[in-house]
Amino acid sequence: MADALYRLFYGTRPFDKLMLGIDVTVVVISFLGLLVGWLAWKRFGLRKRQKAIGVFIDRGSRLLSNLPYGSADTPAWTEAVESFTHDVVAYLEKKSPRAVNTFLENFEPLTFNPMVAFDIRVTHAMLAHSLKNLRSIMENAEAYF
Repeated sequence: MADALYRLFYGTRPFDKLMLGIDVTVVVISFLGLLVGWLAWKRFGLRKRQKAIGVFIDRGSRLLSNLPYGSADTPAWTEAVESFTHDVVAYLEKKSPRAVNTFLENFEPLTFNPMVAFDIRVTHAMLAHSLKNLRSIMENAEAYF
């Protein structure tokens, strides 16, 4: 080891030291390029997931605002809410189990809207809470994905 160090600093020509410096510089620049590329790719994937969650939020908000007027529309609306929840859970399961747990958690007491028909109040309240959880996932996407 000492012989290699001796040759590196004392038994070389100035040109050899210059080439070593250039090689080290190229390796460092290559590493920095890979690091920047990896960070850009990760950020691109994060934005793609945020856009997908935004689509789910729009779909859920439309469901929340388009309540059924009569009892004949109630089963179709309830089925649409269940389909929405299933689609969100299926997407989040592929991306992040932690996000699924946050989406489905319901630790706060549900607040019922008195203007909503009695037979869909629980579904309406759970949908509103799920949308709130989905918004928090989108706002803190770095923590989930």
